[in-house]
Amino acid sequence: MSTWAILRAQVDVARVVGVRLPLKSEGRHWIARCPFHEDGGRPNLVLYPDGGFKCFACGAHGDVFDLVAKLDGVSLGEATRLVARTEHLGPAPAAPAPSASLASVDQRDAVYRALLAACPLSAPHRAQLMARGLSPAALRTAGYGSWGGGFGRDITAQLLDRGLSLAGVPGFAQDTAGGWWIRAMPGLLIPVRDPAGRIQGCQIRADEAGTRRYRWLSSAGKPAGPSPGSPAHCAGFHDAGPDRWLWVTEGPLKADVASALLGAPVIGVTGVTAWRRALPAIRAVRPGVMILAFDQDADPTTRAAVSRNLAGLADALARLELPVLTAQWQGAKGLDDVLAGGGTVVVRAWSPEAPLGPEEGRR
Repeated sequence: MSTWAILRAQVDVARVVGVRLPLKSEGRHWIARCPFHEDGGRPNLVLYPDGGFKCFACGAHGDVFDLVAKLDGVSLGEATRLVARTEHLGPAPAAPAPSASLASVDQRDAVYRALLAACPLSAPHRAQLMARGLSPAALRTAGYGSWGGGFGRDITAQLLDRGLSLAGVPGFAQDTAGGWWIRAMPGLLIPVRDPAGRIQGCQIRADEAGTRRYRWLSSAGKPAGPSPGSPAHCAGFHDAGPDRWLWVTEGPLKADVASALLGAPVIGVTGVTAWRRALPAIRAVRPGVMILAFDQDADPTTRAAVSRNLAGLADALARLELPVLTAQWQGAKGLDDVLAGGGTVVVRAWSPEAPLGPEEGRR
């Protein structure tokens, strides 16, 4: 047994992950809502006693060290050292090499822009997005596309003919003959951008009813195919800066809608537990004020998890010496929903204990 496997066998996986995700015991394993996509209905992430995990909706998988790395927004080596230290396991081994290297953000940006140009937005998707409050100008800025399904071999051939390298770009994989392909369920392609506007990855909102709506365009586990790593999405960052309010909410598409309706920059993380993914973008722009606007879920367990993670993000922002406000509203789950419905958003000073009190501002 390798040193890595010996170390993993000593980890109390429920304790390590339980402080980061709400877990529910189910037989010999635990289940949780997957933080890497919008996991509604029955939880899809399964955590096994041997330290492995898998989401049966979006395909995210790995071991407890991979999961901590994704949740905490750190490298695999850093996550392993963190777990070894907190679990008092002794020195951690060096991290194994990943199965596929992630392409540079410039390469990913070039490939995804070409992919989206080859997959223009369909009329039904356009109508759905405009019903959520996005104008034609906002649609052009966001740059959505529509994926019809299949393996996309014609599209990958077009990209290769343009001299683009698909190696290391999440969503693209090679077959045994060396040909490239991309496969995803039919749906809306959502570009996920960094602070400079470059496309880091793409989510797909599936058209099929009854399925998990949001998934990453990923080829993790496939030949030459990496995972996108759940990056945070930066919407409206042409207006970001030291004198601006910067909002943080859940979901890239929600961030686009909120940014368009607020006229302000918004970061969209893939779930409340992924708040650490927002920190690099926050450091890059050093906003004047941070506003925390995560979903207001009716489920008590979910609300408790949201509160814990909000407190973690608020503490991290305080260490960056940034003023922190929180947004509250009634009658809708997400910030995008209340804004699109013309509702009122109350903004007040952050406090982990106090209920919604006197208004300190409105947007």
